[in-house]
Parts: sequence; C-alpha cells; structure tokens
Amino acid sequence: MHIAFLNYVYEKRFRTPADLLTRYAVIPQWCTAVRRAGASKVSVVQRFGVQEQFTHDDVDYSFFHDNLGPSPHWWQTPAELHRFLAGLSPDIIHLNGIVHFAQDLRNAVGPHVPILWQSHTNGAPRYVARWFWKRNLQSVNGALFVSKEQAKPLHIRNILPKDIPIYEVPVSTSSFEPLPYQNCRMKLGMQDQDVFLWVGNLTSNKDPLTILHGFVQVLHGNNKAHLYMIYGSTELLTKIQRYVEQLSLTARVHLLGYIPHDLLPQYYSAADFFVSGSLNEVNGFALMEALACGVTPLVADNPAFSKITKNGVIGSLWRRGNPAEFARSAIRSKPTLSDRNAVISFFRTHYSIAVIGSTAYTIYDHAYRHRAHMTT
Repeated sequence: MHIAFLNYVYEKRFRTPADLLTRYAVIPQWCTAVRRAGASKVSVVQRFGVQEQFTHDDVDYSFFHDNLGPSPHWWQTPAELHRFLAGLSPDIIHLNGIVHFAQDLRNAVGPHVPILWQSHTNGAPRYVARWFWKRNLQSVNGALFVSKEQAKPLHIRNILPKDIPIYEVPVSTSSFEPLPYQNCRMKLGMQDQDVFLWVGNLTSNKDPLTILHGFVQVLHGNNKAHLYMIYGSTELLTKIQRYVEQLSLTARVHLLGYIPHDLLPQYYSAADFFVSGSLNEVNGFALMEALACGVTPLVADNPAFSKITKNGVIGSLWRRGNPAEFARSAIRSKPTLSDRNAVISFFRTHYSIAVIGSTAYTIYDHAYRHRAHMTT
C-alpha cells in the first residue's frame, strides 16, 4: 500500500526542509513508523518555499513550490500540486489540516483513492465557512481525531457527514527520553521543590489563569510548590505578570518564556507534575512529551487529554475551568520514582512511535478496503 501524507501549509520562517522537519518531527516519525509497519511506500508531499526531493529512512519527501505562499486562501486552488500528487499514484491520501481543497483533490486523484482528513483545529468553523467545509468534506472517506468526541461540533452543525468513519488515533508522539531526575533538578536549581511544569502558549484556550488561580490554593498547603511556565505565544502574559506581582508570587511562579525544543527533556525530567488547563486540545504534543519523560499529568478533562490518559488511568483529570478541582488534584498527588517509571511504561506501551505507526497502518488498511468495497 502506497500512502501519501499531504500538507498544504507551512510557516514562512522555515527556510529549508530540514528546518520544517526538525520543528515538526512528528511528520518523519509518523511516516517512518507507518513504512516499518507494512506500507510498501510512503510519500510526504509538502507545499513549501523551495522545490526539493529526497529520500530519508525509506520515506520519499517532495517539497513542492507553487508561489501560493505559506497558507493558501480557499480560492487559490493548488492545481499543480494535485496533479503532481496524482502522478505518484498513491493508494491512500492522508490529508492534514485545511480541508479547503478536498473536492479539487478528489477530482485530481479520481474516485477510488481514499482520502483521510486529519483536523488540526478545535471545534467548527464560523458562519459562511461552514458551508465551504461541508462541501469539501463530502469528498473525504474518513476523519482522524485523537477522540471521537472532537468530531461532535462538526456533527452537531451537520458539517461532517455522519456516515464518514471517525478513526481514533493519537496523532502525536515524542522521541524524548527521560533524563536522570536528580541531575536535572540540580542543573536547573530545582532541588527540594515540588515542581509543577507548564509547557504551552499563554492563550485563552490554554487557560493558564485557571492554573494560576488553582496554584495559589496549592500553596496554602504546600510550601515546597513551584510553578515553572515555558511558552511561546504571549497573549495573556501581561495579565499573568500583573497577577503574579499582585499576589507576591514571583518567588514561586517562574515565567521562563521560550526554551529551545531540544532543551525541554531536562525540564520535563526535573518536573514532578505536568499541568495544563486547555479547554480544547487538538493533539496534545506537550502532554506526550511529558509522559515520555515520566512526568505525572494533572490536566483538564478535554476530550484529547481524557483519551490520551485513558480517562485518568495515568495522572489526574480535573474539570476544565475549575481552579479548585485543579488544586485538589494537585494536593492529592504525591509522585514517587515508581510513579515516574509507571508513566514511562504507560507511554511506551500506548504511544511509542512503533505502536502509533502500527495503529495508523491498520486505519489506512481499513479505509483502503472500505473504499474499494464502496466503489466496486
């Protein structure tokens, strides 16, 4: 089975294919794992600012330049890209992100090639875009979500056809390895602390203010608690800084800002808890990284986190937007070395790259056989 992994969007700051694949390591991880799980061929087709083709780890990469910019508008049909993709003769297409061009993609590859769409956004589009999404989603043969619950907003608004199969699969993993706990804590100056680690953007959807409000309650009963916050986007940073200063939390809440991705394993490995208040989560990249390093998760009960933690089998889930519930879950939890080992074992059992590759290949095989049956 020849699988094509298609991406329409890239970030302008990426100058070379290596830049993109380093930042989005899940692409080569996923595709290499699927190839090893049994696919006869895997082709990554990525719109990009330069034209380049190469093979790495038995996966073919085609970076396709078409002058439409990093994120094409709905009216800019990437017809050249579709013709190129059709010429590869894939047996199945894994369509990532925007669904704007699914109908044109279907016309290019014909009726027999299954198209599986993986959503990269939360919820449903607004207003007039709903009709556009609905029209294009008629052309896909399945949808990939971490949890089927994530498809509900699309079903409720009659955007995603109810007869399209929903496949549950963790769409992210991590190649991080745990580092020695005490060594990392000593290096980072975290000795004799209960370390709560936040890794995520400071946006309303990520809901860092609920974590902060709950953390104040944690401090009432834990004089060793420290919250370290690593982030890129800073939408709520000013509000957070003001809150920290007003409550004299500067000695307990550490606003670290951006940390290079290759340095994150030492922070995860030094932490006792990974915390997140995300109201809605698409993939759970940071949670996967934390689990890979053995950190106990204390995370909000959005559908993705609920599915990834097996409904709180590992760590603790608490009700979204509720600081008191977060505080209670934090106060109840006392991670030990055996807990760290259990978290690592849980991650490797359910979310190793090999496991996800096998799961994905099974989904592709099912979609391929189902489409062949429907078109005969």
